[in-house]
Amino acid sequence: MILGVSINVRETMQKINIKGKILFDVPLKDHTTLKAGGPADIYAVPEDVYDLMLMMKALTECSISYYPLGAGSNVLVTDSGFRGCIIDMSRFQNISVRGLYICAGAGIRLERIIREAASRGLTGVEHLSGIPGTFGGAVVCNAGSFGQDISASLEWADYFDSAGNLHRFHRGESPFSYRHSPFHSGEVIIEAAVRLGIGSSAEIHSRISRARNEREKRGHYSHPSAGSVFKNPPGFEISAGQLADQVGLKGFRINDAMVSEKHGNIVVNTGHASSSDISRVISVMHQRILEETGIDLEREIIYLG
Repeated sequence: MILGVSINVRETMQKINIKGKILFDVPLKDHTTLKAGGPADIYAVPEDVYDLMLMMKALTECSISYYPLGAGSNVLVTDSGFRGCIIDMSRFQNISVRGLYICAGAGIRLERIIREAASRGLTGVEHLSGIPGTFGGAVVCNAGSFGQDISASLEWADYFDSAGNLHRFHRGESPFSYRHSPFHSGEVIIEAAVRLGIGSSAEIHSRISRARNEREKRGHYSHPSAGSVFKNPPGFEISAGQLADQVGLKGFRINDAMVSEKHGNIVVNTGHASSSDISRVISVMHQRILEETGIDLEREIIYLG
């Protein structure tokens, strides 16, 4: 039985004539990198842009909340699940290289874009290597590492607003900032392009290896995780991970949810952690850092429920 929407809404969603899939009560632990969380009331897999447009218009008309999901690498779904529709963007896999530009669908993995760029001696995205996310998600959260954000290379992005209208965002229209973009809740990116530079193939591959090795040392791949829990605090010459180390949080755990022993700003699922276990660990981290350092960290992981 569907949990959060009425039978009438379920029947309405089933009548939408799309080429993709519309499913119900789909466990989201199978679609997130933390491997935790309850079911989505509705789980839609649009096959193309037209499918997505029909889906978004129907969801808006029915007043159903929705959230576009790529790799599920920066989210924590509550144990009760998501009351609304998850839009699976995995079918948006187009990619093309035009001179210094790489244009790609929102659902394509960052790693594939990095490989395409490296194979052509193009530089500007290799610092993102090892991030288990998609292109669309990276643009929305302005993903970055080692002092560089994806917005530095972004040229344009095509997106739907909540009414299903198509727009193009051009570079420079609105500002990006640290882990923040101009895109609002309800807007869904379908495709974007980055403008890269010409570089040394050997140096590009070396930077890719260094980025991946650094993430491995930080424990990104030892257990399921959602990446960095908190944003680095602005105005301080100390990272969120260093703050967690400073107050002795490494290894702190509640059941199978644990602060990584390799990096203080990562919470890992060591077995069968519930979302409640994970959120409680995050809450303890936030409170202890605030009490002992006076720094109020902002969470980077998005809670869905």
